Amino acid sequence: MGRGRTHDSLNEILTGITAMMTQKITGGHRPLGYGLAFRRAVFSLVTKQKQPKWEKTFTTMHPKDVAKWEADIAAAEAEVSAAQWDMDVAAAGNEAAQDAAMVRLGQAMEREAAARAPRNFVCNYAFTKRG
Repeated sequence: MGRGRTHDSLNEILTGITAMMTQKITGGHRPLGYGLAFRRAVFSLVTKQKQPKWEKTFTTMHPKDVAKWEADIAAAEAEVSAAQWDMDVAAAGNEAAQDAAMVRLGQAMEREAAARAPRNFVCNYAFTKRG
């Protein structure tokens, strides 16, 4: 940077300015530009540190993704319902059948919880190149 060269990824951060126009006493206009390099550098560093935590909050879902998510939840609910039915049937059977039904119910409930968990999809507007 001391020789006037920077990496391409830094150019946008370092060269940003806010333009402003003031009146001269003689009646003309004086353009001023205030550098934003320090502010942008600080925000970029904070964003890079917080990105993993913020991605869950600032990620949007495409309608097609919502439909898939709802279908996954419905399938997981059906699997839990079937496993509960198996538990009821196994209750009249032997202990091994009850244990197997209990394991299947536990796995189905874990899959249902995973299906209901918030999902991150590709369309993340908070962390775009210019975000």
